Amino acid sequence: MYSVIEFAKKDWPSNRFQNETIEQMTKTRFVFECVVSQNNGTGIRVSDCTIAVLAEDDKQAESALRDYIFETDYVLESVTSRKRFPEDFDDGAELGLASDLLSKLSDAASVHLGPLQERRNPFEAHLSSLASNRTPLFALLDGAQFDNLPTLLLQKGFRSRSLYLDRGDNDPQRVITAPHLVVLTEQNEMAPNRDHAGTVTALFDLLSGRPAAVFWQCDAGEDALYKHLRGLNMVLYPIDAMDPKPDLDDSNAQDEIAQDDPDVPNPFAPQDTQGETSNAEDKSASAATHDMVLFRHADANVMAQTLIALDATERARLFGPASRILFMPSPEFCPANEAWMEFSNRSTSSSRGPLKISIESAARIGGASDQAILADMRTFLYGSDPEMCAQFTPAQIDATITAALSSGQAIGFEEDASFACWSYLMLITNHAIAGDADVLAGFQDGKRTPDENMNRMMAEFQRMDATALSNVGI
Repeated sequence: MYSVIEFAKKDWPSNRFQNETIEQMTKTRFVFECVVSQNNGTGIRVSDCTIAVLAEDDKQAESALRDYIFETDYVLESVTSRKRFPEDFDDGAELGLASDLLSKLSDAASVHLGPLQERRNPFEAHLSSLASNRTPLFALLDGAQFDNLPTLLLQKGFRSRSLYLDRGDNDPQRVITAPHLVVLTEQNEMAPNRDHAGTVTALFDLLSGRPAAVFWQCDAGEDALYKHLRGLNMVLYPIDAMDPKPDLDDSNAQDEIAQDDPDVPNPFAPQDTQGETSNAEDKSASAATHDMVLFRHADANVMAQTLIALDATERARLFGPASRILFMPSPEFCPANEAWMEFSNRSTSSSRGPLKISIESAARIGGASDQAILADMRTFLYGSDPEMCAQFTPAQIDATITAALSSGQAIGFEEDASFACWSYLMLITNHAIAGDADVLAGFQDGKRTPDENMNRMMAEFQRMDATALSNVGI
């Protein structure tokens, strides 16, 4: 009796079993459940998906899967399950779905990506729950992270108020890049059929993964919160901590010191409330030690570094009438195993006047920024060459990154990618590259910027194998 394969190989006049079908019959069909991400230019979208693979064994199947994803715009975040078809399927419905997906496979297309199901952000779900309970909830959006936030908000049916005023000087960029306050828990006539939870979902669609929103809960209402947030546009920052000045920007600072605006406090005017200066000597002391800088309190990454660094008095001033502040910063600024950050106001009163950041708090803000940079660089190094990194202790890795940041600044790098690549080169050469006069001169050739020359160098290195790279004469 012929086996199935022998039957297929027999030269029948009307044989349907061509070589391609024979190959498929000798291979195993796999179904992977995966998590993939995609950067659409405005943010990262994370989705669940099912991927069918035709391969000879488990190892070849996973390799084919990764090669396929590598050629797409997606990044494979994780593989949550791998099943052989049909033996690993018990549920009839799952079997039917898998069968339909596998029917699209052939030798010419041994991998097929099924429909993507975008994951709902857990932070979005939490805020939707708050909004559905009619908690007075507001979002402060960072206009600097959008091309034209006011227009976008209008198109998406959001009522908003800019924290920067149009002073009649024909400067549209002031309003376009300004923070905008959006009310999430009101019946908006611009979107009459959208409930509060739907408003939160629409806002997250607009954010598209950007760390460009800080959410405030405030029982005192919109006007009280708006006035408070206007008063936080500028903060007093210690002059001794201004070089560097992490994540606090003094550009256009004078434009936002609205001395004629009652909503924005004059930092050196006498105050009649407790805890504030009221005599010339104290005002002079503040002017000598602090300067006004623009505070990017709509940027979730800035708030992540700031809130954890402030002392009790400073934090109470930051909260003002609000009872809760929530935001989801970029992963490097978020505590481990946390999807977002949430702070409650535990103070019963706060001082008036500008938020004045102490030199101690400024140092803690800088420390948080430094830790985030280190975390980013570690991720890059371990992801780029785990075998090389395994030869060093974590302390040695961190020391190399710190040295690379310092020497990279001296070279003139400005792009994060250049600092990351420089860290890698420092690591594989045991810091020797930082003392090579020819290499350093090559970055300053006068024809291109140091960043452009680094891009050219790394492109050349990619054409060399790892062994040659570790032995280059540098």
